[in-house]
Amino acid sequence: MKRAVAIARPLGLVAAVVLAAACSNGTDAVADEDRSAGPLSEVRVAGDEAVQIRAISALGGSPDAESPVYLAVRMAVHDYGPLHGQFDVEVGAGLDGECSDAGGRRAARAVLRTQAVVGVIGTQCSVAAIAAAPLLTEAGLVMISPSNTAPGLTSDLAGNAGEHRQVGYYRTAHNDLHVGRAVADFLFLELGLRRAAAIHDGDPYTEGLATAFADAFNERGGTVTASVSIHRQAASHAATWDSVVESEPEAVLITLFPDEASEVLQHRPTDSLGTISATVITSDFFGNEYLSEQRSAGLYLAGRDARHGDDVNESTGQGVADVLSRLVVDIGEVSAGSYWPQAYDATTLMLDAIERTSHLDDGVLVIERARLREHLSATDGYDGLTGTLACDEFGDCGAARIAVYQHIDPADPAAAAGNVVFEYSR
Repeated sequence: MKRAVAIARPLGLVAAVVLAAACSNGTDAVADEDRSAGPLSEVRVAGDEAVQIRAISALGGSPDAESPVYLAVRMAVHDYGPLHGQFDVEVGAGLDGECSDAGGRRAARAVLRTQAVVGVIGTQCSVAAIAAAPLLTEAGLVMISPSNTAPGLTSDLAGNAGEHRQVGYYRTAHNDLHVGRAVADFLFLELGLRRAAAIHDGDPYTEGLATAFADAFNERGGTVTASVSIHRQAASHAATWDSVVESEPEAVLITLFPDEASEVLQHRPTDSLGTISATVITSDFFGNEYLSEQRSAGLYLAGRDARHGDDVNESTGQGVADVLSRLVVDIGEVSAGSYWPQAYDATTLMLDAIERTSHLDDGVLVIERARLREHLSATDGYDGLTGTLACDEFGDCGAARIAVYQHIDPADPAAAAGNVVFEYSR
């Protein structure tokens, strides 16, 4: 176990320079010489240099300091301290994956303009990871995501690699197959419901979760009456609800991103033939303004179990309350749905692996990319803010702790985070 290192330098010193501008040919393509030494070659860091890692999150045009995920990465670097007691780690400016395939590619190419980068914490959204991971891992980097949950990025949890699986990719977030199973168990076993519909938008995350739920619900003996894909730019989602209502479900699972889910819920029918009597459950919906509306009362929220209790990160000695209190000071209220604990753990997991697999050669730090991957793949029993982490052969490292929350009081939306009505763990 690494002891926490006492350091007295501001966070700004570990979050270094903005990355270089576009390549000389006027495009964002990676120069051929960036890979001339082979993707799994050594990275050598001189004594007056710093180890380079990067973070790709979903900044949405906001300053880096306003992103709890990015700030958690910086805090983890600060708390971990210098590698081997002497090599600082630079995170660089936050990169925006934009929750899109184009954004993921742009961010990955920006990373690769700095040849010495060892690894990336990110992306935040699965669709961006599908685009970024091939570029980063083929260049020899490791990538640890705190919040990608699409099953296709790792595996089907039955020994088969996902369609987007890349060697060198890992995540401290859960696999959404677990969320799908948790919701299926809750509706079928806890509430005794037998007919359910799902609404998604075709995104790898939203459709993947809807499919995971449908498969699990069918396996338990339930019937999935409809799986409806919305058009993101639709002026009205009334037609979506028409399709759902016609299938006569007892429950409806909405796997959309929060803003989209809010728009769909605004069009939820309330007449005697509508879904007002059906149980509605959403995923990753904490912090949305819709929860302040009176009609949101009774809504169920499914996602990771945010009750981390007394969990402590073994590399830094910091607990959940310690890190959260600093985040609140820096950016104010932090949503219970934010993946900042997973980001903190992803960062220390990477730093611990770099330190354990690197060595000094006449004052130069030598990092072997192949050994780094081997070490991460063998991770077992690493204690983090999010529980005990263990990586399987496909890169799933996160503790599968899922909860279903019930939202009762629109006057106090934050209270839902403490109202757990169902638990699932694997």
